Amino acid sequence: MEDIRSRIFNNLSFNEKTVKFCGEDVLVVGMTVAMRNRIVRDALNSDGTMNTDKVLDRYPEIIIECVKNKDTKEKIFQAADKDSILALPSIETDHIFNVAIELSGLDNGHRESSKKN
Repeated sequence: MEDIRSRIFNNLSFNEKTVKFCGEDVLVVGMTVAMRNRIVRDALNSDGTMNTDKVLDRYPEIIIECVKNKDTKEKIFQAADKDSILALPSIETDHIFNVAIELSGLDNGHRESSKKN
């Protein structure tokens, strides 16, 4: 009989949303805990607020990790694509970046509520 722990690890489900990206339907998923923690740790100011510039420094990495093929759920981009991602139209990449941030709980509403706790 499968226990709760096994069911949790075997049935991972990330927040996700299908969006148009450069004319293609792609799946944007929330970050893993490990990635989210790296970003927060690197971008947290001493007063507990997020340094937006430091989050933006991770822009290509977030897109690489969070944008997937909607049918196979495999990553579309790889680390070698960083410079190419930065050369894409910002109107396209900004939308999926913002969706990834929101799905990962790093949007402004979450940061504000975290500061209160």
